[in-house]
Amino acid sequence: MGRKEMRTIKKGSSCSLSVDWDKPEGQPTTLKVLGEIDLSNAEVLEEAINEGILSGEKEIRINFDDVRYLDSEGIKALLRAQRRIKDPEVKLVLFSPSASRVSRLFRQVGLTEVFDINFT
Repeated sequence: MGRKEMRTIKKGSSCSLSVDWDKPEGQPTTLKVLGEIDLSNAEVLEEAINEGILSGEKEIRINFDDVRYLDSEGIKALLRAQRRIKDPEVKLVLFSPSASRVSRLFRQVGLTEVFDINFT
């Protein structure tokens, strides 16, 4: 049986972020991210990724399908997590709908050069 954990944080009146771990047996860990990522909650995303790194995962998939908003703090959280990876065999793989605002942002800031991004 895989591990599942749901963590929801709400900051302010309109900003919330949920991070849902899914670890099917024999498959890479997937972080399902839901909501908006900004200064008030980017640390939740970063901490979740770091947990996957520290647990010895070789591939951590991060699903941004349900992310409505991502600002520079969310991007910084991704980059800091990427820098923590010391093992060249460990990788972060980002998934995002190709027509979404988040995907456009990934392309505009050059994250396609840093991460393996699958545009769905």
